[in-house]
Amino acid sequence: MQTSMTPQPFEPTTLATYWTQIDQLERSQAEDAWHWFIGRYRGFVRSVLARFVRERNAEAATDDFWAYLFTSDVLQKADRDRRLRGFLVGVLRNFARDWLRRHRSPGQDIELPPERATFDLHEDEEISLWAASVLHNALDQMHQRWPNSAEVLRMFYGLGDNESSPREALTVSQTADALNCTTNAVHQALHRGRKRLRACLEVELERLVGPEETQDEIRLILGAIGQRSPGLTDG
Repeated sequence: MQTSMTPQPFEPTTLATYWTQIDQLERSQAEDAWHWFIGRYRGFVRSVLARFVRERNAEAATDDFWAYLFTSDVLQKADRDRRLRGFLVGVLRNFARDWLRRHRSPGQDIELPPERATFDLHEDEEISLWAASVLHNALDQMHQRWPNSAEVLRMFYGLGDNESSPREALTVSQTADALNCTTNAVHQALHRGRKRLRACLEVELERLVGPEETQDEIRLILGAIGQRSPGLTDG
């Protein structure tokens, strides 16, 4: 399996949850599903691994992680009633321990954390990293339906093309100049864009948790996004 290929558009629009789609990774003809999975969660995986194995090793560890998933049975054994983010963090923690153990062997010329490094990820940090991933994926969904609305939000709130590369936020006047429109048009576009983004975020989160947890997860993740980008989730 080549993990460096550009992820192709693939959305399980008719499926109840993303766990359903992840089940397709185990099938023999699963290339599209793997592209979808890697494209969707690479940013989150890399961010978590950067905490566990240090930033300078995160890219190499991330590439190794997909191969690990492809050849192991962790997806097959996963508890489908568990929140996806909790599952991923647990798998990444175990993978990071093993990755560091293998790379501490003689001849490995890389700087690693100390032998007694902890692999704890504080819940607030986990939620913040997951919220950034959810926001990125929701913006991608929004861009497919309303590209102009998505771009206005990216400009005004300084949202990059992925969760780890923010751009400089623009003022309303700067956004108007960039789009060659009036400031009033920008205000209207921001109001409309925030409503559309919130709708995309809610659909995204409904697919990530069970029905009984949806409202709690929506409040939690929208709150985390609002902390990082005040006003963005006020739709």
